[in-house]
Amino acid sequence: MQIISTLLLLFIPWMRTWSCGPNYIYDDYRFVLFQPELSNAPGLKDLNYNINLSILRDGDPQKKDYQRNCREWQQQLGGRIPDIYSIQYEMSPDDFLYAYRHHEWDTIRDNSFLQALLQPANKPFLDYMAFAKQVEFNQFGNYDPWETGNDNGGTEQTKKLYQQGKEAFARTSNPFLKERYAFQLVKLIYYGGAGKRDSLAVMYETYLKGHSTIVADWGMLYYAFSQDDKVKLLCQTFERSEEKKAYIYTTLSTKELDTLLRKDPNFPAAWFIRGLKEPGRALHIIQAIHRTAPRYQYLPMLVVREVNKLEDWVMSPQVLGFNSRIKENTYGAEKNWEKRTLDTTYAYYAKKNLLKDQVYLRTVRTYLESILSKPDSNHLVYALAVAHLYNMDGEYTRALACLHNIDPGSNKLYRRQWITEQLAAAIHTADLKSDSVKATFAVQLNELLQLGAKLRGDQDLYQGDIDNGLPCLLLMMSQQYEKQQDVITAGLLFQRADMLVNGYHGFVYEEDTTKISYRRISYFDQHAVPEDVDKLLAFKHAKRKSAFEKFISPRVWAPDDFYKDLKLSLLVRQERFHEALAVAEQMNPFFWRDNYEYSMFLTRKYIGSPDYLVPGETQHKKAYAMADKRAILKDIVLLSDSLKQAPQTARLYYRMGNALYNISFGGRCWMLANYGKGENADYYYGIGWDEYAHSDLNRNYQAAYYRCEAAMGMYQKALANGQGQKELCAKVLLMMSVCDKDRAAYVKDRKFSTGPVYDYSRSDEKAFHSHYLDVLKQRYGGTNLYAESKMMCPDVK
Repeated sequence: MQIISTLLLLFIPWMRTWSCGPNYIYDDYRFVLFQPELSNAPGLKDLNYNINLSILRDGDPQKKDYQRNCREWQQQLGGRIPDIYSIQYEMSPDDFLYAYRHHEWDTIRDNSFLQALLQPANKPFLDYMAFAKQVEFNQFGNYDPWETGNDNGGTEQTKKLYQQGKEAFARTSNPFLKERYAFQLVKLIYYGGAGKRDSLAVMYETYLKGHSTIVADWGMLYYAFSQDDKVKLLCQTFERSEEKKAYIYTTLSTKELDTLLRKDPNFPAAWFIRGLKEPGRALHIIQAIHRTAPRYQYLPMLVVREVNKLEDWVMSPQVLGFNSRIKENTYGAEKNWEKRTLDTTYAYYAKKNLLKDQVYLRTVRTYLESILSKPDSNHLVYALAVAHLYNMDGEYTRALACLHNIDPGSNKLYRRQWITEQLAAAIHTADLKSDSVKATFAVQLNELLQLGAKLRGDQDLYQGDIDNGLPCLLLMMSQQYEKQQDVITAGLLFQRADMLVNGYHGFVYEEDTTKISYRRISYFDQHAVPEDVDKLLAFKHAKRKSAFEKFISPRVWAPDDFYKDLKLSLLVRQERFHEALAVAEQMNPFFWRDNYEYSMFLTRKYIGSPDYLVPGETQHKKAYAMADKRAILKDIVLLSDSLKQAPQTARLYYRMGNALYNISFGGRCWMLANYGKGENADYYYGIGWDEYAHSDLNRNYQAAYYRCEAAMGMYQKALANGQGQKELCAKVLLMMSVCDKDRAAYVKDRKFSTGPVYDYSRSDEKAFHSHYLDVLKQRYGGTNLYAESKMMCPDVK
């Protein structure tokens, strides 16, 4: 799905500047508190609920099938033979066949499996191993390098191997070797060029069908494709072989599975594979399996997936601010995107559908409660799921009651989830300000780490090591402390969570050790008041911290001057310029020069000048030697003090208006008030970044920054006091039109559809025209300023 570019400038060193939006791992957009590992199906880990629902890379990462084959060989040869795996699966066909044909085994002579094979009585087993290695070599597109003469390629070689295998098969009477030669012949027939398809079925049915060996289970895959009931046989193979799971899952379609299940609804394996392919509601599949096989080994996986779906649908919007990416992609696949129309249809219906998802959550919970049975080996998974769904539904007391009846025992995964649910309920019910509660939190959080939970900085996200459980929990804790107006605790928990949320907080994957990084202050930038920064610095330097305070403390603190710079910015937003200057004077005067990567947005030209926006103003003599908030604030404070001494001076109001405009969203010194600026704050197509351009900016102070209200107030006073000063009034009106246009552009950019469809591809909107330009023309059309503006300013022209 194409993503519309959102051009962001990130204005602190070592922060990335994205031109096409952040490229995050998809599961970062998803709330996951219920551990997918509770499925207890490591081979199917790829098919836990995630964005890539159709991909299973390896159905047997633990190599259970290979180990099973090794055990069968050991049982056949007798004795203790620990080295079977290395020759079977680690020694290449090339190396084995060379040693076999030249009797050169010196490099592996100490191998116990080889020693057994080299015994004279076991020569038939050695010959079979050589044959199997030849088939393996041939199967993967490599022709036997030791066959010479008129070999025309793979087909000819397959025919030769098939004939060789038939002869060996006929010679042996050993049941073990008979089965394995039969398996190799089945493979050679299936891959073409040898025998007939009918002979494949005969060979399998005669020598492999109904056997409990690994080759019988592997051979069933090839046999299935020779039969009319292929889908049913493939589902059976899926259960019997780990290695073949990936291929079977990819091969079977939902249509084939649905057709089979209409004929045979009592087939748990088919239901299970169908459930893995279902991105939507799948309770009916869970129910169908439980009716037929209540203790089916893979049933917990579908239950865990259903809980993870509900988390995505209900909690991702509430906690992270994102709609379900998986639902959104499914929706997108069903629409006709040929016209490339960008609309908000999905976002609109997702909001309406949230209530339905909450009702479905209760339906799933009620069903799981109905199947809870302690004799069932899956009881703990279902019980934890019920407690989790009560927590998700805001019924924390009932969740705690459920947890009281659960004994996780020594199982680390169960205990991790049990503690997680305890904390999820407690942060909504306990007295968060209580020291004893915080102490309990610290004990439980540290135990989660000991049980294997990971913070973001401990994970290799590039390798898909995504464990969102503890980070999501810390984010929820942060949000609860925010409701208690404990900004310091909330902000530090937010930093420790390090979760991607629908807002701008800087984007870095790896553990970030950079001290001056927007991520160090982002939460406080958007939620704190200046006095909170003093509390934060006191917390930083406190010599004695409780266990909870130690846990929430960042691994890397920013230097004090960076926190003071934040306080200064917060004060500027409140127009407390004298206090902001006092903070600046406490700081290293070179801080902004040395640490602001985009310091060009701290103007070098006089802050009270409109510069190129007004003809004749570009040559203002005053300039700043370097990027320096202290020098800029001194001039703003001087203008403010001068106005108090001469309150009716129109030119001072004009200069102050220019200063306030310059530190607004559209001005050239906006960095005095903010840490970042988005060029496009529209709906971020495909993800929903509706708050992606610093629009929070301490919401109480948006009027002055985004809508120029403070600057406009000064310009209005300049007009009121500037009667008779036509050239000055013309300049004021021109700047008012600039503010007017910036304000209108911001409001337009923030437009977001509340109806089912909003088309962002429309280009029929008229260019904005400020009425202040009409006033300028009517009242001051004869001024030099107006004449110059007509030549220099397209809007005036």
